[in-house]
Parts: sequence; C-alpha cells; structure tokens
Amino acid sequence: MECVSDILKSNDSSQKIDSKNNTYYRHNIEGCPDLANSIFVTPISSDPWTPYEVFCEKNVGRFTHKDVLKFADRVCNAAS
Repeated sequence: MECVSDILKSNDSSQKIDSKNNTYYRHNIEGCPDLANSIFVTPISSDPWTPYEVFCEKNVGRFTHKDVLKFADRVCNAAS
C-alpha cells in the first residue's frame, strides 16, 4: 500500500503526509509498524513499539513486512 500523494514518497512540499491514512497511521498492513502504536503518540496504545529499536537497532521482532528491514538499512546508513 502506497499513497502517491504522500509527502514522504516525494520531494514536493505541497503534498500531505499519509493523506489516505493507509501507509503510516492506522494502516492495517500486516507485519508493518503503525505510527498509531509508536511510544511517541499519546495516549500510548496497548501494543506500543519504539522506532529507534526497530529501525536503528534492527530489533524488528513482530514486524515481518518485507520493507521494514530495507527501510531500517536506508535510514541508519543515511545517519552514519
């Protein structure tokens, strides 16, 4: 699931972040982290996760979506 009008998928600042609510927040993509469950969103959900642990420490645990590790590699390599 991707949204072509999503600012995080383009360099166009006139775009909206997750305009269809299908990629980052309450997306229901099996095995993929959902921003709604991030520890940085309040109130904290009953199934929270920590972005740093998942994407930087690569502790993906229950997240089995094929793009999770690929994204973690890209983010951490850009930071170093």
